[in-house]
Order: sequence, then structure tokens, then C-alpha cells
Amino acid sequence: MAASAKTNNSLTSAMRLILSNDSPENTTISDSTTGQVLYRFSTPSGKGIVNIFRVVPNDSDGDHMKDRFEQLAQIEWYDPTTSIFRYRGQKYLTTEFFKHEGKSERRRSFIAADGRAYVWVLSTHTSSLELHDNSRTLIARSYRQKHMLSGPPEARKAYIEISLGGEHIRDDIAVTWAFAESVRRALELGRL
Repeated sequence: MAASAKTNNSLTSAMRLILSNDSPENTTISDSTTGQVLYRFSTPSGKGIVNIFRVVPNDSDGDHMKDRFEQLAQIEWYDPTTSIFRYRGQKYLTTEFFKHEGKSERRRSFIAADGRAYVWVLSTHTSSLELHDNSRTLIARSYRQKHMLSGPPEARKAYIEISLGGEHIRDDIAVTWAFAESVRRALELGRL
């Protein structure tokens, strides 16, 4: 990719996903319009394993109003270079799935289910997902939780905005956000 290529920073949001908190280890992700929980991230206490679940239709006769989840992915955290990532029926070292881009630790690329390359660009307050081509089209952006004393609770929540061009890879966005956010935090704390 040419170094002079600029990111198309405009994001026409098709979907806003609200995080119960901005931890990639323990959170739920809900649709901001319906309130429906779409993903659940959980880490059993004392273990470095993040289990990522997505909601699936509940066709049960007995309790059809209760959410049912299936495992979508799993990350075994060691550090960003030796962690194990299970997704789409495959097992990867994180360095195989999330390619380090250039000299900066702040760019991590991957191939989504649609076969296209995307790159997470990690910054202090937001992280952006772009198409990994010359267009650098903005696909999604994540925003950290705001720590403010006043204002409605909804205004403080962390969230991920997904563009119209990213709706079809929503699972990829949610799952890779967990890894990207963990790397971003490690960089912020000087651990990478």
C-alpha cells in the first residue's frame, strides 16, 4: 500500500453496537436500536481464555423468548505474539491470523469471511477498521467508554460503529475487535 494513501474518514453508520463495558475479556455487545444482545465475551475466572458467543435464533417451544448463544471464537491469551485464536473452525497463532503491518505495532490486518483484507488501526481513544487496499475505506470504528461525571449513562458507554460496507462481516468485526482492543491496551500500558 502506498504510504501517501489517505483514509476515507467518513463513516456512514449502518449499525451501532453498544458494549456493556469496554473490556475485551468480559462484555456483552448489543444492537443500539433494538437492545438485543448479539455477542457475549466471557473469561472464566483465573483463566486467560476469552470465549466469544453470538446469539442464535431460539426455536425452542418452551422458552422462545430466552436468548440462546453458540460459541463463535476463542482466544487463549499469552501475549499478542504467542496467543492462540480459534475461529471459523480453525486454530491459528494470533501472528498467523492478525498480520503485523509495517514497523508500527498499531496496525493489524486480517482476511475476513468475505475474502477481503482489512486492517485495524489502533489509536489512543479510538480504533478504526479499514479496507486494506488503496481506498482505505473506513468500515468500523470503536470508541472507548467515557468517564464523565454527568450526562446520560448511554452517552458514556463504549461502542462500535459499523458502516453499510461492513454489516456483512459483523462477526469478524466483533471477534477481531477483542484482539485489536487487547493490543491497543497493551500498547497504552507500554507492554508491547
